[in-house]
Amino acid sequence: MQESPFWIYRHSDLSLNARQVHKSWDGLIKPKDHPFWQTHYPPQGFGCNCYVIGASSERITEVIGGNKNTKLADDWQKTNPATGTPFGIDKGWDYQVGKSTLHHFDKHAKTPDCVGFTALTKTGNCLKALSGQKKWKDYGRPDLRHVDDKFKLDEPEILVHAENRHAAYLLLSTTLGVSKKEPTKVIQSPLEQIVIHDYLLEHMIEKDKDKRERYANFILPTLLDPYEIWNTEYDDTTRRRYIGLFKGKRDFFVSIRVNKDGSIFWNMMQATHKDMNGKRVGFPIFTKD
Repeated sequence: MQESPFWIYRHSDLSLNARQVHKSWDGLIKPKDHPFWQTHYPPQGFGCNCYVIGASSERITEVIGGNKNTKLADDWQKTNPATGTPFGIDKGWDYQVGKSTLHHFDKHAKTPDCVGFTALTKTGNCLKALSGQKKWKDYGRPDLRHVDDKFKLDEPEILVHAENRHAAYLLLSTTLGVSKKEPTKVIQSPLEQIVIHDYLLEHMIEKDKDKRERYANFILPTLLDPYEIWNTEYDDTTRRRYIGLFKGKRDFFVSIRVNKDGSIFWNMMQATHKDMNGKRVGFPIFTKD
């Protein structure tokens, strides 16, 4: 994306509560350095599934979804006094992913998911999804334990666990391509751009006994080529859950939660585990099969 000189705004028909102003921007073509992207880069609020496509030249923008007839209104920068952001942008969402200090926007970014899925805990020690949401069976989705291998990714190398937390951080950051000097990495999933933050990595391997760093090679494949992506409602916002399935000596299930600021938190288990389907609650906004 960063190498593409032109960006195209696309509205997603998968949005649960489509915003008319977002629809009006569908197909909008602007240079990547246009001020529009500094405040209007999607997602632009809870449940927004809009996304951006990069184009190598202005000539091909219409071939890949751009519409030269889509124009910005003269007052597109006008601020909504109720939110302090431009109209169409939820409060706190007027920033470009990868360009801001994002931990300000999702105070629960470092909080792991709880084992159950009913409500946000009062202590803030773990996050639970709201009760009453539809589950995978309600959509006729298959049990993950019975998914055909053709929809699974090849199991990557499982790394040797590090001797201490600092070594684990170095192993994880090297695998994901971030560091203290290059603290963010933006990748393109099937639906959106996701930013990986260096500052969150030490929390991801906070417990030495978990040895999370051994499975670092599973993260990027899950984000780039997931089996499913779910919009899951929490008490305070909507977050995405990426589901990755891997085949190999030990089939693995990977769940990556993408927070509202684009940061990630992930868990994995062996694919025969009885709880693996429990992460599939909310609304499936992307499926591979």
